Amino acid sequence: MKLKSDIIATERDIREKVKALKDELTKRILSLPENPHAKPVGRNAFVMTFAHIGHKWGPEYHNFRTQYELLADVVEHAESPLSAIMRLRRMLRDKRIVTGNMTCHLHPTVIDCVRKALAA
Repeated sequence: MKLKSDIIATERDIREKVKALKDELTKRILSLPENPHAKPVGRNAFVMTFAHIGHKWGPEYHNFRTQYELLADVVEHAESPLSAIMRLRRMLRDKRIVTGNMTCHLHPTVIDCVRKALAA
């Protein structure tokens, strides 16, 4: 009986530690800086000068917050912190997030910021 309760307590402790690691990783990603060239206009919109738009015109490419939230969602739904980090690294290498029927190309600044956050 003691062994069973010890195993249950250990399993609970491991789950709490895994959750804490995933929460810390999510917090790091969500605290990364916004796009300095995107000036907010209201709650869900921003403006940019044409010079900073470049060859990608989609708003999700220039909205760093959206990209960070998508990456944080990957961490939240991963089975473990290690699988989350491996999936994040693959997305950073591929320079895109693929979720269901959506593909979001990652901005180079987002890639750099997330790589630094993973290394910290």
